[in-house]
Amino acid sequence: MVLEFAKLSARRLEVEQLACGTQLNFDSEFAVGSMIMCLRRWLKSKQVRQLIYFILFGLTLTAICACNQNPSPQADDLSTSGAVRVVKHAMGETKIATTPQRVVVLDTAPLDAALALGVQPIGASLPRTDALPAYLGDRTAGITPVGENPPNLESIVRLQPDLIIGNTNAHRQIYDKLSRIAPTILTAGNSTDGQWKQELRLYAAALGRTDAVQTLLNDYNQRVKKLKQQLKQADDLQVSVILTAQEWIAFYTKTSFPGSVLQDVGLARPPIQNIEGKSWVQVSQEDLQSIDGDAIFLLHVASDKMPGSFTVNQFVKNPLFSQLKAVKQGRVYEVDAEVWHLGSNILGANRILDDLFKYLVENTH
Repeated sequence: MVLEFAKLSARRLEVEQLACGTQLNFDSEFAVGSMIMCLRRWLKSKQVRQLIYFILFGLTLTAICACNQNPSPQADDLSTSGAVRVVKHAMGETKIATTPQRVVVLDTAPLDAALALGVQPIGASLPRTDALPAYLGDRTAGITPVGENPPNLESIVRLQPDLIIGNTNAHRQIYDKLSRIAPTILTAGNSTDGQWKQELRLYAAALGRTDAVQTLLNDYNQRVKKLKQQLKQADDLQVSVILTAQEWIAFYTKTSFPGSVLQDVGLARPPIQNIEGKSWVQVSQEDLQSIDGDAIFLLHVASDKMPGSFTVNQFVKNPLFSQLKAVKQGRVYEVDAEVWHLGSNILGANRILDDLFKYLVENTH
């Protein structure tokens, strides 16, 4: 369109020149004056003004397209803005500023880990709710929710992050869009599969806090060691971890997030729960063999979020569940599903240790 209009304007100029004189003689004052008059008339013409407008519009559009091709400082921009680190993750390699200042996390696991590492995200997205996890307390003050999964991309853009952290389970399909907003790191999975320690190290690498991660793990390991010493006959105790809902029950496997903590402590699981490749398995309420144990940790969710999630009182009074060995022995313990299921990193793992100390050590004295 611009080229065609330019040709049209050129032809218009020729007509203007003919109207002023077919041969311009620059040696004569009359010719010079005529030329100036023609130029003025040409510059004031509607076609020329339109031509200038279209040229400026084309240049603006070209600049916008160039910016959109590389809107994120993930690559070349970072390489000239100071020290950078290359972080390997589930989607490849990403360049990150040495100390990210405006971090958006897209799940509970990176939120948990970032806070433990001393980094306060500016925004967070959670799997099922806009409410930030209560177990994190006032650490989440000032963090802006950016929707559930998938997150609200416009909300993320408004926060102007310099780093985004998510996982392949929920964010693989929008990875390119996220990367155009800011450098983006995705973990392989979402920590519910028991790989939370490896993911903690990846979060630390992305956040530039590798100096703090080993201290966190050392403190955790010391607590595990202390719990092992205080547990009596732990090898003989089979611990079941379950979640109830309307008309079904799920048990958590040894490779789930809570299962990995129980493994660290050395607590045995019912044989059917010692499976790999899944975090949890849904069974019918009548499948008592799948959920029984010497002790049961019952994950509870508020009824408005998950109808049919039993409290411990509802569970033990149920005629069907009253047949369980753990119920008969009075060893059913209600715990927070937000911690045991969604926590999925170091702060959540320590909260699970708190529950194990409380119910398996303190309650036996």
